[in-house]
Amino acid sequence: MVAFRSGATEPATKDLIFSDLNIKFQAHPVNKKIGILKNEDAIKRAIRNLILTNKYEKFYNPLFGGNVRAYLFENFTPSLRANLTLRIEETIQSFEPRARVLEVKVIPNEDQNALDVYIVFQPINSIAPVQLNLTLERIR
Repeated sequence: MVAFRSGATEPATKDLIFSDLNIKFQAHPVNKKIGILKNEDAIKRAIRNLILTNKYEKFYNPLFGGNVRAYLFENFTPSLRANLTLRIEETIQSFEPRARVLEVKVIPNEDQNALDVYIVFQPINSIAPVQLNLTLERIR
């Protein structure tokens, strides 16, 4: 994650530009450089990776991650939905300072043994809300 100001003398949140490397490491077709995700796309990718990371997966930071895979093998109940929603909100608030969570919805998709997660957040350098849609599936 890199943040830089565009010519401002004092840090202003609207002037911040967030950028991350594209995890696919595909070269741009014209300039042959590695693709860069900026602002909302960079934050979406970071939130997605954060939620899908389990506790103890990241070296030297055992509390990092959403640990939502632990909920995927449970029965779909209203308490599971509430616990998972709370876990996702707390994880984003704790580990992603570039976003402010506005809403999290977890909808069970029982036919496909999956959970559809809708996250609405506001980047700190923008006033427009951004929606991220994830599908969490059981692998085994």
